[in-house]
Amino acid sequence: MRFPTIDLLRYAVRDSLRKWLDKSGACESGIGIYCYHGLVQKRQDKQLERNFQSVSDFREHVQFFRRHGVMTLENLTHPLAQGGGSDRRRAVITFDDGYANNLLAAEILAEAKLPWCLFVSTAAMGRQKAMWLVELSLLLLHGRCDRLEALGQAWQLRERKERENAYKAIRYRLKPMPANSCRQAMNEIRGQFPASEMERLLEQFPSLRMMTWEQVKRLSDAGVEIGSHGVEHEIHHPAQDPEVRRRELVESKKEIERQVGKRCRFFAFPNGDYCDHSAQELEAAGYELAFTTRPGFIRPESNPFLLPRISPGGSLAKLKHQLSELC
Repeated sequence: MRFPTIDLLRYAVRDSLRKWLDKSGACESGIGIYCYHGLVQKRQDKQLERNFQSVSDFREHVQFFRRHGVMTLENLTHPLAQGGGSDRRRAVITFDDGYANNLLAAEILAEAKLPWCLFVSTAAMGRQKAMWLVELSLLLLHGRCDRLEALGQAWQLRERKERENAYKAIRYRLKPMPANSCRQAMNEIRGQFPASEMERLLEQFPSLRMMTWEQVKRLSDAGVEIGSHGVEHEIHHPAQDPEVRRRELVESKKEIERQVGKRCRFFAFPNGDYCDHSAQELEAAGYELAFTTRPGFIRPESNPFLLPRISPGGSLAKLKHQLSELC
């Protein structure tokens, strides 16, 4: 079956990007979409906060992007809409999940007068809870439990190495499960820890707290683009129930639009995963662009619903090396 809207949008984006690249003579590799998750002054736990950037490194990244130019997602949809100045812009800055520490990023980017996009998981906003993958990591790495039974196996949690092994193995097995099976397993895991354990752990590791809707609305009012990262951060893998994938797309979009009073046009896949039906599902839900975590630059032939992103790691020197490897 053909989907004319998808085809028209794909051709329009390809044509605009091709003209943009031809005119700019910028990086031949295309436009870089940079995917961050959070910022910390100093990591308390390298495993827990492995996706977080230090504030000092992020400031250096921002200055690097500022020299080369930063686009909005609107620019990306219509690369030439801003006139002659846009032909030098070749980066887009995004943050996933909606951690409260993203307010640090908001301050830094506002000082630099750079646009950015925040993709939020709507069910976690404004609550003393974490997304299920974050909850799993907190419980297994720091929860008050010495022995855990999960997925038909017993896991010792007395020492850090045992905890890390259990966390990596259980996480690996849960990710490809359908949401119902994953939720059942998480309930069994959760039930083996004290009832108030997540509140205690979020007090201990405040970097993993989520934003409130009031904070999200303030960012939106200040010009930050708010996109969807799903409702419960359910992963869009092929084994996922299509109705779960549809709900994650549709209900998160509705909730964001209700909370911020603006259209939600962009989606970032949780965990970066997608399936053969993802483009059609996104089009049916009313999105214009969607982003994976597949590394690479956007090129004229890129599918607008399966766009790659670059996950910067560490220092500016590491980022530059990463970019040279991708070119």
